[in-house]
Amino acid sequence: MPKTVAIILAAGMGSRMGNVSKASLEINSVPALALTSIAFERAKNVDGIILAVREDEFEYANRLMDKYSISKHIKTVIGSTTRQKSAKNAFLQVGEDVDFIAIHDGARCLIDAEQIDEVIDRAYIKKAATACVKVTDTVKYAEDGEIKSTVDREKLYAVQTPQVFDRSLYKKAIAIAESEGKDFTDDCALMENIGVSVSIVETSKTNVKLTTREDLFLAEAILDKRGTKMRVGSGYDAHRLVNDRALILGGVNIPFEKGLKGHSDADVAVHALMDALLGACALGDIGKHFPPSDEQYRGISSIELLSRVYKIIRSEGYTVGNVDVTIVCQAPKLAPYLEEMRKNIANTLSVCIQNVSVKATTEEKMGFTGNGEGIAAHCVCTVNKIV
Repeated sequence: MPKTVAIILAAGMGSRMGNVSKASLEINSVPALALTSIAFERAKNVDGIILAVREDEFEYANRLMDKYSISKHIKTVIGSTTRQKSAKNAFLQVGEDVDFIAIHDGARCLIDAEQIDEVIDRAYIKKAATACVKVTDTVKYAEDGEIKSTVDREKLYAVQTPQVFDRSLYKKAIAIAESEGKDFTDDCALMENIGVSVSIVETSKTNVKLTTREDLFLAEAILDKRGTKMRVGSGYDAHRLVNDRALILGGVNIPFEKGLKGHSDADVAVHALMDALLGACALGDIGKHFPPSDEQYRGISSIELLSRVYKIIRSEGYTVGNVDVTIVCQAPKLAPYLEEMRKNIANTLSVCIQNVSVKATTEEKMGFTGNGEGIAAHCVCTVNKIV
């Protein structure tokens, strides 16, 4: 398969949005740049992602890539004063081993992976392809505030992104445009300038570009219609207390004469949380992903496993809403350690600590937890499907 790198342009200032950064605008609590990057992360034909952003958002963009586990992120570059110059800055970071580049507006944050792959597949055949939609409104030509004529809309298309090109062809087009002193606002125009036809792939009007405040409302409505906005999961785990084991709960090593028996560090609080997250996304349980028969997980930190679970659910398009963990334990007293547990979980799941609750209770010396045989934990969580 040809190798394709996506260039996501997010260096502009939204003047019609009130001079705000469109990259950081949130749609259903998720930044637009994150939504865009997630779609390219999930596209099968995309091998790497390069961002072109404003200088004051350089670190912010990199943090987003880490928070949303964008593993295909190669590099972030500083954009320029025009679209063409920003694209060139990013293009200069594309390796010689890359066959195609896919250039996309960061403000088109509702593109989906299937649409991206379709445009790239067409480019593999035609060397140049773009997403677009057929114009359905009646189009008029006007001068001085008056309609002069009606334009035949049968051959009219509204061009979108991604726009995908053979890398060597794009390199040639950039060089010629610069030599002629031309600066285009559309990458297809670069191809037109050198006489190359761009194949069109009809996508959807849902591939909206955030330009005005009204577009934010439209984008939120589209995301809501794509599937369940919020899902709920529950988890439970219990382990026996034994001698000669460290007691680890919520990633905290708690002084006690006994610890929990298990293949990993047996952190029941985190195990219940992992099962809740996986359950909310219908992705099985921790035994499926980290079987106790596998020696690589012997003694492993459950916080490390939680980090892997987070990456799993992120790859499926979910973010964590909030979590509520209840630890059932007769002894030791856990109140002094609950805040540190909350911090460990919040940091691992990239959520605010206010979204993490960890509580402890006893069962008044009843049952296996009450008589000190073991410790149990329950968890309820919410996740949000964002793509």
